[in-house]
Amino acid sequence: MKRLFFTTIILIAIKTLSAQPAKDAVLLSQYISQGTARSQAMAGAVGAMGNDFGCVATNPAGLGLYRSRGEFTLTPALSFSSAASTYFGQTEKATKSNFNLSNMDIVLSREQSNYGTLRFWQIGFGLNRTYNFNQNTLARGNNANSSIVDSFFGDIDGISIDELTDNYNYLPAWSTYIIDTMNDAYTTPVPQGNLAQTRSLKSSGHTDEWTLAGSMNLIDKVFLGAAIGIAHINRTNNYSFTEENLNSGEFFSEWTNSERVGTSGVGLNARIGIIAFPTRWLRIGLAYHTPTSYTLKETWEPSATSVLNGHTYSSSSDLYTSYTYNLRTPHKFGANLAFIIGSKGLITADYEFLNYRQATFSANDWDYTGKNEEIKSVGRAASNFRIGTEWVLGNVYLRGGFAFYGSPYQDGEEKVGNTFVYSTGIGYPITSKFIIDLAYSFINGSNALFPYRYEGISTIGENHMRHNAALSLKLKW
Repeated sequence: MKRLFFTTIILIAIKTLSAQPAKDAVLLSQYISQGTARSQAMAGAVGAMGNDFGCVATNPAGLGLYRSRGEFTLTPALSFSSAASTYFGQTEKATKSNFNLSNMDIVLSREQSNYGTLRFWQIGFGLNRTYNFNQNTLARGNNANSSIVDSFFGDIDGISIDELTDNYNYLPAWSTYIIDTMNDAYTTPVPQGNLAQTRSLKSSGHTDEWTLAGSMNLIDKVFLGAAIGIAHINRTNNYSFTEENLNSGEFFSEWTNSERVGTSGVGLNARIGIIAFPTRWLRIGLAYHTPTSYTLKETWEPSATSVLNGHTYSSSSDLYTSYTYNLRTPHKFGANLAFIIGSKGLITADYEFLNYRQATFSANDWDYTGKNEEIKSVGRAASNFRIGTEWVLGNVYLRGGFAFYGSPYQDGEEKVGNTFVYSTGIGYPITSKFIIDLAYSFINGSNALFPYRYEGISTIGENHMRHNAALSLKLKW
């Protein structure tokens, strides 16, 4: 048996340099824009509607429909998420709430001519939240056939102890005696099954985008727009996996494998768009979004604790590593429609196409060729649809919407399903210069994932639900 005393120094974590899962490239390429309350109330289907800063996330030509000299919007929001996870027939629920700033923007519009080709031009600058990572999940179940340590043994078979202790993936288990040696072979005190297993993931963070956009109104029939976006990712995942021995009185009681992963960085992108009015009742738009090129820093802090023969062992608190890499998200193409029903209301629709297999990792000090091939094997092309409507009832604006975001992953035993958004809202002008908008949206999606890789392991089925409420305060001049 190895020594029951372990001292560690900061080592070079060989495997962590390529530790990003391929699915991270896909996840960080996703977006469900929040933006203004008006945009959220219409499920984001504002591409051809315009006259709202939420449109810059879809089609920046929509800024060309602004007529007021200036407008400032501030949108605080409250989000409540819940996730029901089923594992070996047992269902657990986890919840999380957070307050955030969904949008802040200023748009200036100037009239150029009543009769010339260029009628108005606009410039806008602001913030839109484009993804919310805040979510907790909890799964519990009794596994009669395997342990997460079995998956470790499949990875470390044939490597030396020196190689194992240079790898942060397995060093915490080694230093807490979950991985041990006997007769020059790896062994473990953890039984192969009859274990109560608990998987916990606490995620926090968001993706925001600061956007500078400009637009032109040509003869009140053609609107052109362009935007430059600076995207910011800030995400933290706190993961733990606990195994408890269902047979009391044995040498092994329980152990927990944990890790804290932080991802942060900035990226740059651009968008162009056009909207045309072929008739008074129809608006048609097209848009193109370049990939977002991110430079990201990832930090990784693994740890473990175990209880063996009544004694508690913990891995060193010095296991920490960080590394920098690049992520390039897919191109995106969009089309927009709006049907204008006189002064009574409108119906809008947006369509987007993107191929998540185009997402790529890169770094100056690491070859990501194999990882990028893996991204192609798990990602797929996807379509997103959004439909919204707004109706005028006296001084009140009634809104509703629905959105469908296609799964970015190819089908398999482990998968992430489609995401659905249902929304509603109301707008009320307090005065001609001050407007209040309220929105509520419900976001629903499902996942199936393996807690670890081992033959015969059951997937965890997750059903995610998020409730968002937003309030926009809009001041015009």
